[in-house]
Amino acid sequence: MSAADTQPVVPESLRRRLDEAGYRPDSLTRLTGDASTRRYGRLERRDGGTVLLMENAELPPFVAWRDFLAELDLRVPAILLAEPSERWAVLEDLGDLDLQQLLERDGIDAGRPAYALAVDWVRRLAEDGTQRWTIPDDDGDDPLTGPRLAWEMDFFLRHALGRSEDDGLPPLDGDGAIATARRLLHDLCERLHRDEQGEPRPMVLCHRDYHARNLMIPPGEPLAVIDFQDTRRGPRSYDLVSLVFDPYVELPDDLVEELLERGRPADTDATSWRRELALVAGQRLIKAAGSYAYLAGCGRDRYLRWYAPALERARTHLEPVLAETEILFNALASASILDGPRSAQSSG
Repeated sequence: MSAADTQPVVPESLRRRLDEAGYRPDSLTRLTGDASTRRYGRLERRDGGTVLLMENAELPPFVAWRDFLAELDLRVPAILLAEPSERWAVLEDLGDLDLQQLLERDGIDAGRPAYALAVDWVRRLAEDGTQRWTIPDDDGDDPLTGPRLAWEMDFFLRHALGRSEDDGLPPLDGDGAIATARRLLHDLCERLHRDEQGEPRPMVLCHRDYHARNLMIPPGEPLAVIDFQDTRRGPRSYDLVSLVFDPYVELPDDLVEELLERGRPADTDATSWRRELALVAGQRLIKAAGSYAYLAGCGRDRYLRWYAPALERARTHLEPVLAETEILFNALASASILDGPRSAQSSG
């Protein structure tokens, strides 16, 4: 996050709480966040130093997962003050340098230790975390099952096409390019959950948005993770794929190979592991393209630059492992959503 502008106006109730806790409300500097609806600002402490103010946040899952990850010895920001009913919290300030910025500033070699540690954390969450975690009895568990991932594919199609929730999509057994693409995307989401013998693959805890912009480099520390409130069960390769095949960062081949091998489960052979990774990478990158289309529709056009590259990288991953890849991407081209969302094309 980087500084955007200074907005000293703070609601009076929040101002009082901040002042009583030793912060200077008038020092608030808004920060430019990423794709989240949460808002962040930096505050000065009266005794020196700074903290972050997080607003418009669903605090119960944020607090619960923050504490859970801390118990696994993953470095996460401390919560210094919180008011769940008013949706704000004061957090430890980890600084402005994320892993992507470190690579841009110092080069890829400077980031290699952080990437190795990040993969170790993926395995710790997937292995130790999954063993420790108890599936809630209520609706608090929303795992990335085949149908849940298929919903993400519908989200991609809907926002790439510029359709609202009410417009709907053609049925899976329908005719035409959109129906063909939808059918193949849904099939992909089922396949990535099963091995070559058709047996279900393990589901483990995953961060769900584990990429270089959500990995911070605090001053004097190797790594910290943020934006963890959507942690849930998913494919065991999901976080590794998000990290190594990050739409925002292209890693050199030797580092990619090193990290993929570092993350391979001991009971999985290299060939099966690469097939599993490729299927998940294809789905994850198409899902990312849907997010970029959605954000562009909300006025954040800066995300459009990653739309077509994400789909091209998805194609590259899927071609060796999915026989219908050419049919799928021809259907996306026929629907006029391969190079960009329709809304962007019509306004361009």
